[in-house]
Amino acid sequence: SASDKQPVIGAAIVESGTSNGTSTGVDGRFAIETAPGAEIEVTFLGYVPQKLKTRPEMQVLLQEDTQSLDEVVVTGYSTQRKADLTGAISIVNVAEMKALPDTDPMRALQGRIPGMTITADGSPSGIGTIRIRGIGSINSTKDPLFVIDGVPTQSSLNSLNANDIESIQVL
Repeated sequence: SASDKQPVIGAAIVESGTSNGTSTGVDGRFAIETAPGAEIEVTFLGYVPQKLKTRPEMQVLLQEDTQSLDEVVVTGYSTQRKADLTGAISIVNVAEMKALPDTDPMRALQGRIPGMTITADGSPSGIGTIRIRGIGSINSTKDPLFVIDGVPTQSSLNSLNANDIESIQVL
């Protein structure tokens, strides 16, 4: 990287317009066969992508992407910089969810969050069950805790109007 001159391990190098690519090794080095003068793109999470013309010997210095490092994630209980976040958070695109013809927020969530299983009881107005990352719990219920406008509740999403939902985050 340009800031500390240390190798960036696992940076992706792809020849523009092709699927020809490789990644940097533990020493930051890479080898790729391209057409003479071809353009490559070097990318790595947290760094600004670079497009360069190939040469026989190259040194690429990636600049930190300070804008993406300062992105903020607002959860139901706190605000943190995205770079400092250590937990697993899934954020649902509510605009896509509202575009669905289904007015039940629980059914609209189906398949949108990894590790979330939604099971309906079969009746039109029935309350289904939501399981997040399995059912294992030592001393609590297996039902998720919903925080609505900062207030914890055991109520299901079925009691909400889908148009009243501004954001959904699963922690």
